[in-house]
Amino acid sequence: CGFGRGVYKSTDNGKSWTLKNAGITESKPFAWRIVRGSDGTLYLLVARNNGGNFGEPGGGAMYRSSDGAEHWQRMTLPEGTNAPNGLALDPRNNRRMYLAAWGQGRADVDTGGGVFLSTDAGATWKQVLQESQHVYDVTVDGRNPDTLYACGFDAAAYRSTDGGLHWSRIRGYNFK
Repeated sequence: CGFGRGVYKSTDNGKSWTLKNAGITESKPFAWRIVRGSDGTLYLLVARNNGGNFGEPGGGAMYRSSDGAEHWQRMTLPEGTNAPNGLALDPRNNRRMYLAAWGQGRADVDTGGGVFLSTDAGATWKQVLQESQHVYDVTVDGRNPDTLYACGFDAAAYRSTDGGLHWSRIRGYNFK
């Protein structure tokens, strides 16, 4: 990922790099993270840039590539969400995805952030953690994929032991 540039690919162990942005619609995309599924599918998170508020250019995006980053297809984010930050795939079934996102900043209360679950490879999303509106990342425990961890900028971390259906705050964690 090249922040403000897009996606680069090397096929010679890093000796040379080629920009691979076919299908990415943002100008100067803030390419943030790439997650690789067990079938080789790549998922790209494009972070929100400083000027990108909800519904505006630069508000963040998610893309999928099934051909090794040659072409990217924009995916639908959960409704009301921008600023995707983290993506975790269930190793038993990559169609089960967890997305961490920041909510929309509003005068009264931020909305649209948290952790979202998709069981259909990102076609639809359901919010499963809303206590924190500024979630930075979500992680699946490799030894027990029903256990998840989420951390954010709201001075809290959370754990789920049932695949994201219920969450409890991890005591003693203070990000700030």
